[in-house]
Amino acid sequence: MVAEGGGLDPRSTYGRSLLARCLDHARARGVVGPRVLILGAVKPDVDDPRAEVFLELGAAFVENLMAGDKGEGHAEAAAAIDRADVVFIRGGDQSRYVKFWMRSPVREALRRVPGRGGVVIGSSAGCAVLSEWVYDALRGSLGGLDSLRDARAPELTLTRPFLGYAKGVLFDTHFVERGRLPRLACMLGVLARPVVGVGIEASTSVVVSGEADDQIGEVVGEGVVTLLRGGEGWASLMPVGRPPAVLGLRMDVLAPGTRFRLRDGAVQSRPAWAAKSDHGEGQPEETSFAACLVRGEAPEDAKAGLRYVMVEKDKPVLRDGQGKVPWLVLPGLWTQLPRAGAWMLMLRAMVEQPGAAMLVLDEGTNLDFGEDGGVRVSAAGESRAGSAVVVTSRGATYAGTHGEHVYLEGLRLDVLPPGWAADLKHGGIEPSEGVTPEPVSDVGKHAEPDDDGDDDKDDETPRATK
Repeated sequence: MVAEGGGLDPRSTYGRSLLARCLDHARARGVVGPRVLILGAVKPDVDDPRAEVFLELGAAFVENLMAGDKGEGHAEAAAAIDRADVVFIRGGDQSRYVKFWMRSPVREALRRVPGRGGVVIGSSAGCAVLSEWVYDALRGSLGGLDSLRDARAPELTLTRPFLGYAKGVLFDTHFVERGRLPRLACMLGVLARPVVGVGIEASTSVVVSGEADDQIGEVVGEGVVTLLRGGEGWASLMPVGRPPAVLGLRMDVLAPGTRFRLRDGAVQSRPAWAAKSDHGEGQPEETSFAACLVRGEAPEDAKAGLRYVMVEKDKPVLRDGQGKVPWLVLPGLWTQLPRAGAWMLMLRAMVEQPGAAMLVLDEGTNLDFGEDGGVRVSAAGESRAGSAVVVTSRGATYAGTHGEHVYLEGLRLDVLPPGWAADLKHGGIEPSEGVTPEPVSDVGKHAEPDDDGDDDKDDETPRATK
């Protein structure tokens, strides 16, 4: 299985190598002329270059089919899936796949592919439907800022079971460029189960091999893969119509060349340039703090931190800040700054600063820093407030940069609503008065066993969590 984050250019070096890898898997099973099916829920683009590239790479035959609404093309597509060695699920809108294929022979044929040694590759929406838990977008797409303002946003809908290839996993795509970190954190907060959230950047893939109970994912491509899952002190508070609280998520930013276990996110091997981290000691004792206010709607307020991002000639650049607080502050990421560039620059700054913390906020939300090393999230006037995202490197195990690539393993991520505070000097979270987040335990939180048989009575409608 290949989970591709989106934006795949089949003619690029990365794209050709990825498609060639799918064909090589078929050849390794003794298939002389691999057969390829490219599948979607709408009519294929007549100029789709994927078919031509597959043929150039040695595929014997390529079909490009649609399995659409009301059963259109489903019988033909199911038959084509059963004879294909490689099935490529196109991008687009994953809600169509869930709605059109749930009670279809297409779904059953797709679920048979791994068992007979075939390859399934999905890009963008096609990637989103490969995991056990699927962000289905049945009520529209959920933006990062919207998820920080409403813990139970109507657009936060999840389906299980569907194809179920990647066990215990929830894939999210176009992850960095579209600022989907808070969305994935809130999905895990709603699920409150030991699910591994895997955020895959564009032109980046997770190539999965191994048996269902011990699947290994390899990061390949041009960007990073971000893992989120429950860590120490994992808890969540997800009230309807109010900002979320998600505490104690472990976060890893994995560069190409990393291999990890899907069921728990444990890294099995990493790039040679990712070195053991010196982030565990936190801030030096002589560090000073100043009281100040950072407004989420004002990117210029980021100068209060040690380093900050500004835009010069339409490009984000990293500059030294005033150092009023010994951390990295990133206002306006979801609405005003170039998301991918600003985020990656700040991750690079985290690698370079032992004991680093990064605080991300946007319009409607402020941060009040105190002289004691604490910070409190507050609502900005009558604006619609959201939670702030706090990423700390205290306890990080591996870190490094190599060219454009960044690696950080063992970070902690907290989503804090207005009224909550964090002690960034010593560690610790302080809820607002009278509020107690619900601890998440592994006991009783595992997903129900999936019935892999043909009689899926529970699948008359997608199983959604709101």
